[in-house]
Amino acid sequence: MVRRLQIQADIGNDGTPSKKRRKLEKLGENASTAFASQHAMEAFQPLHAELWWHDGNVIIAADQMSFKLHASVLERHSSVFSELLNDAQARHNPPELFEGCRVLRVDDKGVHLAELFRVLYDGGGCVLEASNIIYRAHSASCRGFFDWRKPIEFTDLRRITLVAIKYKVQHIIDEAVVRLEYLFPTSFDPDRLDSDFYIGVHEGHPVHCPEAANAIGVAALARAIDHENPPPFIVMALYRCTSFDAKTLLDLQSYDEQLASVDLSSCLGAITSLETAVRKVRGPVADALDKPMCSSKVCHSGMKSLVCEWIRSGMFSGPYPLSSCERGFRRHAEKHPNKKVCKSCEEGLIKAINERRRELFADLGKIFNISTWPAGIQAKV
Repeated sequence: MVRRLQIQADIGNDGTPSKKRRKLEKLGENASTAFASQHAMEAFQPLHAELWWHDGNVIIAADQMSFKLHASVLERHSSVFSELLNDAQARHNPPELFEGCRVLRVDDKGVHLAELFRVLYDGGGCVLEASNIIYRAHSASCRGFFDWRKPIEFTDLRRITLVAIKYKVQHIIDEAVVRLEYLFPTSFDPDRLDSDFYIGVHEGHPVHCPEAANAIGVAALARAIDHENPPPFIVMALYRCTSFDAKTLLDLQSYDEQLASVDLSSCLGAITSLETAVRKVRGPVADALDKPMCSSKVCHSGMKSLVCEWIRSGMFSGPYPLSSCERGFRRHAEKHPNKKVCKSCEEGLIKAINERRRELFADLGKIFNISTWPAGIQAKV
């Protein structure tokens, strides 16, 4: 009897739930919604402190980091995000939502995506998450990643460019190409082809490649940008790779940055041909012994001394046929002030050597099997 009265209290005479029951059910629904919301929020943790916009309308859930961004920004800069956000299939299968925002789950590391999104929003004028390089604006007009007053380490440039390649953010890819073309020239400039121009931390360079092995990463990045038709800077990167002997070059393939098999084969084949090219490029100096360029006995004596000095220092062997010889003349003159080559002969020899350097530079496309070289000129490979 008591049980029947309790049921009647919970259910009205017309069979509908009483106000008490409806209130309890509403509280239960609210609790379930709050629990689901809290569970979803925990799934997005940690939220990026700067890239969680209160008015954002899309959530990017990456590895160990999430972002609340604006779909219009992503669609404007990235064709991949544009396709993901406007996927026709998603309109038939309801997308995952959180607090009214579309949720996209990706497998990228959150710290890497943070670098990409900072560049999209403010030009990268903030501290890069995974880097020791700081991009802070010197003035209101400074654009961080696109400001050449701030050199960038190659490892940082490579990392952000690879993410940009994945999501097809073309203006970031273009910026990387322009910076690397400065360091690995695509046009002949006798003053920018010395062996120490490519590797090192140099004032005024938009990219720093502190280690010789970075040349391998530069060549690999060129293939990542376009495997079939890589940007022309790949040629000078491969040229720099030939400074290693075959064993060292093969050993370096065990690292994260690896040459494509076709480029590794080209480099191994080019090592011998470039060693031969050194003797050809600097041949005018040796030729001047048999055919003096002037009648001065002092100059001819200086030429003999110069050739002996270059032989001892490896100027006729070595791995860098494109390197300038002017410092070789200057060092010899400083070391042997009484056995200097005359000014006229020195200028004539430098001119002849530079012409052979130019010819070799033009032939690098054939040596490394890159179809378009020099830049903009179709070469027969």
